[in-house]
Amino acid sequence: MLLKVSTVVFAAATFVSASPTIAKRGEATCNINVTGFTFPRSDPPPLPAGETLTTEWNYLTGRLFAESFPSGTTITVGNSTVEGPVLENGGTYHITQALGSAGVTDAEAADIVLGWAGKDVSGPFSGVLYHIDNTDCA
Repeated sequence: MLLKVSTVVFAAATFVSASPTIAKRGEATCNINVTGFTFPRSDPPPLPAGETLTTEWNYLTGRLFAESFPSGTTITVGNSTVEGPVLENGGTYHITQALGSAGVTDAEAADIVLGWAGKDVSGPFSGVLYHIDNTDCA
């Protein structure tokens, strides 16, 4: 009986040590402040049916984040939270976004987003040219 128990323990230990290590998915939740509306008002033009500023920023942040990886890399994009405009702050919009990808740490994911400050991006649905004023990540 002792032989059977030790065989099972050895087999279990071998299985655990042979199991592949699961890669950590680096993820950052970031705040992005944008301006850049070129209209005589602070709100963007009407969006096509079914599109919102949230869908626009889900697309934009996903595209910007994906540019930091080789083609075919899987990334995770959470739903954007869009607040604004803050009229007393030049019509600034505040976007909160979670992004991640396997193979990067949380800090590396945050560094990617922090690098967007000062960048101009064009809204695919609104046609608005946004300027990313600043970013910060948790």
